[in-house]
Amino acid sequence: MQPLQPNFIGAYDKGLTKDRKPFLVPEQAFSDLQNAYVYRQRVKKRECLELVGRLRRELTAVLLSTTVSSPGAGNVTFNLFTGLIPTFVTAAEINAELVPGSISSPLVITLGAPFNETLTDNTGTGILVAVPGTNISSGFINYGTGDVTIIATGAVGASSITLTSFYYPGLPVMGIQNRELSVINQEESVFFDQVYAYKFTGGAFQEYITGTTWQGSDSEFFSSANYQGATPGSRAFFVTNFNNSSTIGLADPIRYTLNGTSWNDFAPLVANVPESAASVTLYQARILIPYYGRLLALNVWEGETANGQENATNIFNRCRFSQIGNPLEGTVPGTIDLAWRSDLFGRGGFIDAPTNEAIVSAIFYKNTLIVGFERSTWQLRYVGEYGLPFIWERISSDFGTESTFSNILFDDGVFSIGDKAIVVSNGVNVKRLDIDIPDTVFVFKNANEGTARIQGVRDFKRELVFWSYVDSTSIQPDQVYPNRVLVYNYRNQTWAVFRDSTTAFGSLQTVTGISWDSLDVFWDDESTTWDDPDEQSAFPFIVIGNQQGFVHKYGYKTPDDASLSITGVDLTTSPITLTIPNHNLEEGEIVYLTNLQFLDATGTSILSTDLNEKTYQVTLMGIDQIGILKWVEAQQQYVNNFTFTPVTTAIYVGGGKAALDPVLYIATKDFNPYQTKGMQMKMSYIDFLMDATEQGAMSVELWLNSSLSVKGNLLIGNKECSTDIPAPYYVPNSQYAWQRFYATLAGQYVRVIITYDNTLMNTLDTRTQSLEMNAMNIFTRSGGKIPY
Repeated sequence: MQPLQPNFIGAYDKGLTKDRKPFLVPEQAFSDLQNAYVYRQRVKKRECLELVGRLRRELTAVLLSTTVSSPGAGNVTFNLFTGLIPTFVTAAEINAELVPGSISSPLVITLGAPFNETLTDNTGTGILVAVPGTNISSGFINYGTGDVTIIATGAVGASSITLTSFYYPGLPVMGIQNRELSVINQEESVFFDQVYAYKFTGGAFQEYITGTTWQGSDSEFFSSANYQGATPGSRAFFVTNFNNSSTIGLADPIRYTLNGTSWNDFAPLVANVPESAASVTLYQARILIPYYGRLLALNVWEGETANGQENATNIFNRCRFSQIGNPLEGTVPGTIDLAWRSDLFGRGGFIDAPTNEAIVSAIFYKNTLIVGFERSTWQLRYVGEYGLPFIWERISSDFGTESTFSNILFDDGVFSIGDKAIVVSNGVNVKRLDIDIPDTVFVFKNANEGTARIQGVRDFKRELVFWSYVDSTSIQPDQVYPNRVLVYNYRNQTWAVFRDSTTAFGSLQTVTGISWDSLDVFWDDESTTWDDPDEQSAFPFIVIGNQQGFVHKYGYKTPDDASLSITGVDLTTSPITLTIPNHNLEEGEIVYLTNLQFLDATGTSILSTDLNEKTYQVTLMGIDQIGILKWVEAQQQYVNNFTFTPVTTAIYVGGGKAALDPVLYIATKDFNPYQTKGMQMKMSYIDFLMDATEQGAMSVELWLNSSLSVKGNLLIGNKECSTDIPAPYYVPNSQYAWQRFYATLAGQYVRVIITYDNTLMNTLDTRTQSLEMNAMNIFTRSGGKIPY
């Protein structure tokens, strides 16, 4: 018998490769790469989400528009959100939730005369304590719905309701923009949902400049521009969401703030035509960007001032520019009627691109503004003429940009997502970037404003680019939010795909690093070291926002923190039904549940539950509901009729969270070292060079003859491989170790798949470990001739 031949595969410099059949893929490449990526010549499992917080607002002694009364002894119910809409909570906040109370920030409901009592929740259990407790014996609250139940001791007339609490609007994150500060290398991150703006301070989110709201849809994202203000030393921060509804009162203006304490509407006069006695106002713009001392507005809404914003016209190919210097100048304080005037020489002006396509994106490359139109790419070049300082020049007629927020700047070009390809533009030409994955751009969903939802960001520390998108092949027809992230390693030009729901990318700088008295970073914490740059003060973390208003650090923690809120639990159904607004989950995915809270049927006693800290499989029941199935190891299947506590009459009061656990999936090429000789291959075992992890393991699947229906290691039952340090071959604290996986098989090709099977997905200590593969050594000998 001929000896086994080792086939070493390492120094990975290729990633996901989909432009050829798997048997032609390079050895260091992968035919499928999900929730893992190639990083510095090794294959690394996707890092996870670390919770920053959830966008929230504060209500202080707010008088509700509803009242409450008791016709007699017994249950009295009312809903807090019904009374808050529309004065304090907008109609868009249909999924708003109350924040469970605490000692530091109790939830307080004050009932006026003739009740004259206060209901307080400072424990977060849902039980309300009545003071003085004469007209009310007890009470409880559902944080997820805002429903309150009180037990009245007798008849009481109508009473006013006042609420003090924090609440989550439950809206998608619609932008994470950075405002320049006077401190060098420090920026203030401003977070937006559809209605409000927020900042992160003191370890939590709070509203940024209260009293101002927006009315855009969940596809009208926020963009911003930093510019000098009225004087060279001041800073103006402009924001726009391009919402110019034709319905009176529903359009949003451009807004700016000079000091971070007040928002000001921005609607400059752009022309005052004497012969028609009509003045024209700039109302909205898709993009605002400074250029050579002027502020530019691209793809604008303009109209006669007297007709109002709702009657403005979209001039989709226009660049409107201000005067040099102050873009806020007016004849009297509070007006902007000089800086943008195109009928006054030396002030503002405009130039329309000679195309019928709309302006979609804009970003600087060196000293030139690269402007992406729908199907072409142009540069807006500065020429220095006093009356017309800019001209349009076409760069490409083949490739354009579909997504405003897909632009990523590099020193050798601008990356963007187009309708035909992912491209790079450098001011001279435009070429494809996605040669290895040429068909991926065609699965980006177009319906439900799918292209508008694509967002991109560059992670300088890890040398990665991320683009979120809606995968039309995997998402349910009625779900609209991004469910995938395309990953590009620009150091070695490799691709991968992550399973994350991301509506917005951005960065966040925190002002403090880790310290000796840290309460969340410990001496024996293996994921953090004292010299870790991620933990330095003012380090710019990449952060993401999702469809429920959660904000996470992206790729800084294992395992994933919670990213979904559970507002309802029905214990009477089989399977148990969870209400998770806009969950964006897919059939068969795995979730981990925490903090579900229940009370007994009377609402007076806390009930324990064994549903928490458990892993479940998802079965879809709608865009807002899922059923949960539990893995039974003995039966090797998920079941819906498992036993649980509490009893089915228990009352769910909110607080529950779900974390999605994406499944690792690494698929190699179809491998046969003897195909050039016309021979089949026989394999005896594979050695994996893995980073050593405690209790780490992975599942190995071997598929034969380019088919995912012929499994090579099915009958022998060998399907898992450890990634810890095997004794006695390695000394303690070795960084990496060879792990041998036995499986004898023969065929034309073998494809190696590294994943987590159902057993490992339900083994928390294993699946939450990091995983890095440095190399493989496949031991083979030649077999018979390849059959014809």
